[in-house]
Amino acid sequence: MKKIAFVYNPHAGKGKIENCFVDIVRAFSKEDCEITLMPTKRRNHCSEYIAHEGHRFDKIIIAGGDGTVNEAFNALMTLEERPILGYIPMGTTNDFAASCNIPTDPAMAAGVAVGDYVSCIDAGRFNDKYFSYVAAFGVLTDVAYDTPQENKNLFGRAAYIVEGIKRLANVRSYKMKIECNGEVIEDEFIFGMVANSNSVGGIKIKSLQVDLCDGLFEVLLFKKIQKASDLNEIIADLLNKKTDSEHYYVIKTDKVKFSSTESIAWTLDGEYGGEADATEVENIPRAIKIAVAE
Repeated sequence: MKKIAFVYNPHAGKGKIENCFVDIVRAFSKEDCEITLMPTKRRNHCSEYIAHEGHRFDKIIIAGGDGTVNEAFNALMTLEERPILGYIPMGTTNDFAASCNIPTDPAMAAGVAVGDYVSCIDAGRFNDKYFSYVAAFGVLTDVAYDTPQENKNLFGRAAYIVEGIKRLANVRSYKMKIECNGEVIEDEFIFGMVANSNSVGGIKIKSLQVDLCDGLFEVLLFKKIQKASDLNEIIADLLNKKTDSEHYYVIKTDKVKFSSTESIAWTLDGEYGGEADATEVENIPRAIKIAVAE
């Protein structure tokens, strides 16, 4: 009999897990398994529980948003023997689930999570932390973790848009040196991300050709906007999947270093990741085993 821990955030996604809890448990009951229920009560509770108790289980199934996934990744990467991860998306944007093709319907996602089909996907290391799908800096990256939870619950994804509009009047750029693939780039950037996902903030970025288990990141770096028309050109280039735009860089790499003359705030999987003037981001190939659909 498989031993499974079900770790869930009761407040994610407008607290909707309360309305589908019975359907989730019913999906679990179709498999021969022993389930331990663990509702989280505070930030990092999921991570603490998996780090201390994860070795006891064959599988850890989590329910929550991208922040819950981030906590799970950070805990799993500390374990020598990592249990399989199952995921039931309950957040506002659920970028990680979109990249992994995990159903958004809770009962269907629970069926996938408890099932036997498994894929090994890459994890990201950001200095001494880990992330599941994106590390980013610059304009709008603080929207996800700065948006009040009550606004997320009330307005859903629109809450991010409202918060983002407030910041467009104060776009700033950062002078940075970026080292990867044996090359050095020095420029001013308003935004940058190291991604293992083509969905960020609930928006599909078609310029990124992502494989979750190829050992490579997709790096997207936006240069400083010189004039108002640049924004329209950037949008057009992205929609046309251009990778040679004069306004941004698109790079595939397994490791990238960022350095600047000032500390820059980063977000990891939509959560505040701290500030640093020197950062190394590295791909850890096929580090996490995750339950997927057939």
